[in-house]
Amino acid sequence: MDIHRPKPWHGLREFLKEYGIIVLGVLTAIGLEQMVEQLHWRHVVHQHREALDSSVSDLYLAMLSRADMQDCVDRRLGDIATILARHDAGQPLSVVGPLGTPTASVADLGVFDMSLADQAFSHMPFEEQTGYFSKLGSYKVFVQVMTSEREVWRELGRLNHARALTAEDWSVVRANYEQAADLNALLKTDLTTQGSGTWLTPFKDTPKPKDYSLRALPRVKTLCSPMLGGAGR
Repeated sequence: MDIHRPKPWHGLREFLKEYGIIVLGVLTAIGLEQMVEQLHWRHVVHQHREALDSSVSDLYLAMLSRADMQDCVDRRLGDIATILARHDAGQPLSVVGPLGTPTASVADLGVFDMSLADQAFSHMPFEEQTGYFSKLGSYKVFVQVMTSEREVWRELGRLNHARALTAEDWSVVRANYEQAADLNALLKTDLTTQGSGTWLTPFKDTPKPKDYSLRALPRVKTLCSPMLGGAGR
């Protein structure tokens, strides 16, 4: 077997030539590796972007689903105010239907968690990152308020058995009504305009979903149906 011994360098020029070949090879390898990595992340970010855009549409849909029943909520709060006034005046309550409950769609936030775990966000432009997270932030605040509203309306459900309420129950109903009215005012303001500073502001460039109404749900049908009889009903 022949063994080829390395040839000694003859002069600085030959050394620089060999050195340049080595450096060029290393730089080429690094450049190709970076190119492959960039192509990989471009593909990963593209996949995550599609999933995130779909998730953003779900966030928007959930918020619009609550806004869609705003007229029913306003009307039902008016009914509760009338019931309280009739009770205070010792008049017949004339409750002819159940209370109903405001509700909203729920969005899955798993895509955001996955994109964070996979570091997809870190490979997006900063402006795009802030766009996604501002939408997510608005939705999370919305969910917190909706959760509070749902709890309050659960307590207001006592009115479905108005004839059996005690004096203590009526005090609880009045307190819950005032809280429900405050929450409704907040939801109404932030879900009916995309003006600066509202929950819908980050979604101003998001296409509106075609179907977001929940009025076919039994509890929403109940909310939008008459509850009171008597004068003015």
